[in-house]
Amino acid sequence: MRMDTNIESGNDLYTDLNGLQMIRRRRHLDKLPLQAHFYPMPSAAYIEDASTRFSLHGNQPLGVSSLEPGQLEVMLDRRLNQHDNRGLDQGVLDNHRTLSRFRLLVEPLAPSESKNPAEERLGFHSIVGLAQSMELHYPHIRMVSSAKPSDDTASGMTSSLPCDIHVVSFRTLAGPTNYNGDRTASPKNEAAFILHRSLTDCRSKLKLKSDCDRQGNSISPKTLFPSIRSVQEASLTLLYEGKESSKVTMQPQDITSVKLSW
Repeated sequence: MRMDTNIESGNDLYTDLNGLQMIRRRRHLDKLPLQAHFYPMPSAAYIEDASTRFSLHGNQPLGVSSLEPGQLEVMLDRRLNQHDNRGLDQGVLDNHRTLSRFRLLVEPLAPSESKNPAEERLGFHSIVGLAQSMELHYPHIRMVSSAKPSDDTASGMTSSLPCDIHVVSFRTLAGPTNYNGDRTASPKNEAAFILHRSLTDCRSKLKLKSDCDRQGNSISPKTLFPSIRSVQEASLTLLYEGKESSKVTMQPQDITSVKLSW
């Protein structure tokens, strides 16, 4: 799939590193074979110039390249006709049809404060690009029930999280396993709340339609969940527990775990 634009991107494009940040890729020598110019695209890629960014968000990992200025090309599939000398032992000719989902985002950019933005090795999504990526990878799950649930079976958050904070995991903790007879473990009135805060590029002139707040570096779990009894700092896997705290402070690119108790 090839997209041609009038963006003066030169020999550069940006691809993401496991969804955490974008890294600049550069096409160096035209005499290199075609496969030398393709790079992994776990979730997104973009090209840009001083005034416009053209982003491609994908729901699946693929290979991407920019073979010409202003061009973005994605390899949707490939076939190997011979042994690859890496243990395959044969060609792969029985490819199956698969569904690929993408989103295109075109953003006008404000002037950069960097002295030489073209030489920046790392890039980041704008807040709008981050929201598009999250919606693509974490769609809403619709659950249908044959019976009407009671009002006290579940309760959600009383307010929204900041736009740049993503809930990595929110899981109930289990008690010690009982090895007498059948192995069983009972749930505890505790949960692991794991959050990731992304760093965003502020040059985009597009604005989010939602009114979520991005101000400040801290959130209060007791405000989100009024019924919780305590908030305790913990290591990422909750193997080590720290002191109790009423707020969770996060800097951009932080991943933080806290233990919530009811």
